[in-house]
Amino acid sequence: MEKTVLVTGATGTIGRDLIKILSENGVPVRAGVRDQAKARKQFGANIALATFDFEDAASFPDSLKDVEKVFLLPPPIPNQVAVTNAFIDATKRAGVRHIVKLSVIGADTEPPFAFGKWHAASDQHVRESGLAFTFLRPNSFMQNFINYFPPRDGAIYLPWGNGRASFVATSQLSPPRHLQATATMEKRTR
Repeated sequence: MEKTVLVTGATGTIGRDLIKILSENGVPVRAGVRDQAKARKQFGANIALATFDFEDAASFPDSLKDVEKVFLLPPPIPNQVAVTNAFIDATKRAGVRHIVKLSVIGADTEPPFAFGKWHAASDQHVRESGLAFTFLRPNSFMQNFINYFPPRDGAIYLPWGNGRASFVATSQLSPPRHLQATATMEKRTR
């Protein structure tokens, strides 16, 4: 029997898309959520839920039971490195075999911004864990336009001058290929 994929950040845009895609492709998936009643309304009856909170290490063991792979979306909080690294350690103790971590662009090049430094530190902790891993490092999400840069006059205006940037839709970041394909992947990926 194929073991489960635990998705952290499950009720956000990325996690919600990932759970939908994995479930539709027959991958056993569990949503790690703080509020199961609220999440049940969002996901319906067909998605397994586990009470999970990065700031409550006591929630880790039950959420990781029989989990083979984890989609790790670190929380955007000041103690991100500490809670993420504690969770990474818990995944190893629980026998998880593969972590797919949503990181940030430039995390491997000594980023000059705090959020990038936090990701760089937890990326390094994943590397040192001995677990197989995949880092996803998108630049910017198309969905951000809706919230932060809504189109005006048929155009999207961004604060980049003449600079260029790539964008990804969250549904393209999280197709099954990032987790479903790891079922037979035994080597560390970079």
